Amino acid sequence: MRKSVFIAAICTLACIATAADAAAAKKTTHSKTTTTASKTTTTASKITTTAPPATSCTGTFSNGVSINVSNPSYMADVGYPYPKVQGVPAISGAAQTVCDLHTFAWNQFLYYTQTAAGQSTPRFMQLAPWYNVLTTGAKPGAYPGGSTALQTAYLDLNQAGDGDELLDVKGNAVRYDIRFDINMYNSIVMQNLYSQAGYNSVCKPNPSNNNLCANNNIWMTPAGANESPEPGSIEVKTAWRDFLTPANCPSSQYFCQGRFGLIGLHYVNKTFSHGEWIWASFEHVANAPDCAPGGSSPIGANSPTGQPWSLFDPSTVPPGVMSSQTCSVTAANPQCNTNPNPSGDGKTWVKANICRTDMLAAGGASQANCQTPGTNNAGNVACLNATIMPKLSGVWKNYELVGTLWTKPTIGPNNDFRIQIFQSQVNGLPYVAPVGFTHLANTAIETWLQMNSLSYDPDGNNGSQAGCFACHHEPSSATQVDLSHFPGKLPSATITALKSSLIPANSTAAPNHMVSKRPAVRKPAN
Repeated sequence: MRKSVFIAAICTLACIATAADAAAAKKTTHSKTTTTASKTTTTASKITTTAPPATSCTGTFSNGVSINVSNPSYMADVGYPYPKVQGVPAISGAAQTVCDLHTFAWNQFLYYTQTAAGQSTPRFMQLAPWYNVLTTGAKPGAYPGGSTALQTAYLDLNQAGDGDELLDVKGNAVRYDIRFDINMYNSIVMQNLYSQAGYNSVCKPNPSNNNLCANNNIWMTPAGANESPEPGSIEVKTAWRDFLTPANCPSSQYFCQGRFGLIGLHYVNKTFSHGEWIWASFEHVANAPDCAPGGSSPIGANSPTGQPWSLFDPSTVPPGVMSSQTCSVTAANPQCNTNPNPSGDGKTWVKANICRTDMLAAGGASQANCQTPGTNNAGNVACLNATIMPKLSGVWKNYELVGTLWTKPTIGPNNDFRIQIFQSQVNGLPYVAPVGFTHLANTAIETWLQMNSLSYDPDGNNGSQAGCFACHHEPSSATQVDLSHFPGKLPSATITALKSSLIPANSTAAPNHMVSKRPAVRKPAN
């Protein structure tokens, strides 16, 4: 059963936005970005259509649409620009290639990190921060609900998926921000999901059944009413290195907002062809090296920028690490990704040298890496990075895609399902396979939840079930809905503590450290 009233209201908003976009487009005589009150869109003149690529994953989708690196267009689905461009067909979920999904991830990153004409900050910084929409009871105002100036906090009082604090090489805590686009913001507000009381009244969590929702029919937009791709819900989760004062943030190396420098960005997008959402993760290239040789970012004295690493200190690693370019993450020989709270007291945090276990392929835009179609995820991403990053200007040339994740087959926008590897099969429900980077993790956001990282394994699952889908999946519960964990922030004590920990980007106040370690947030794999 669909929520017809909610869907009708969302469709009305989409129709209004589409009409506004069309009116704005008529006034445009050249390639120009147009921002409406509800959705940021682009004109059709920025779309380049070519013959479908035969063998190369270098920025062109299988329907012939090429991303425009210098002037990217918003896409409502994979290879599908919005507003619709005449003659550009949607690519069905079944027809989308591995390269298509990674190319979509790059396109959306380019679009949301671009600063539109007349604006002073990139588009992703104009999205609504979580603290504008999640409340202790008061209904949020119209999108974006207040100021969008950066304030960082902890991620549910800790890192995603575990209960730990990540310190950079200077000993300063990495901090986080989560933002929603207008579609997700309105989905939350219109369904009264913005407060604990409202959420509970809709979800009806059952304490005797792992707090799963009795109502498992709560969806973010798109919710199944549309018959063709339209803008869907977007959640952006970012990680920020704290340089303590705005003057200290090296703006020639990082995208800085006051004292904070961006080091990680998760982009998660629900589309008509991907009800399981598309999960993409980007990192600053100076975050951390690969744990072993053979990948695109081997251990070295300095990062690829020529500057020191943010999360790896060569002067403190055990003997032999630098010469072998190998930092062990095994339980028997823990050298990197070690326990940041060895005392177990939940308040004494220590620096750990961090490395990446799921490496991208070496070789950049080599023929082997760029070949498509196929299943060479690590190679295709390396090819796209090597093709796109040199075309970028300023600090954005220092950010790379580290992986994209989705399922096969893809899922409709209002379907319950279970995910292989991470969940048990349930009779009558689709049992889909994770595709792309099955165990996707960001070294700045899921530092200790990387596949085969066993030096410190907080959930005991890194040998088999690390990755986004370990925590983000159906069914809905007291702490997640439609694969998003925003409900986990709603308990009064949690939201109060998180909001009290916020530090504005222009502040020079001393950083506050996490003083309590709550249990890991791994969801029951029903």
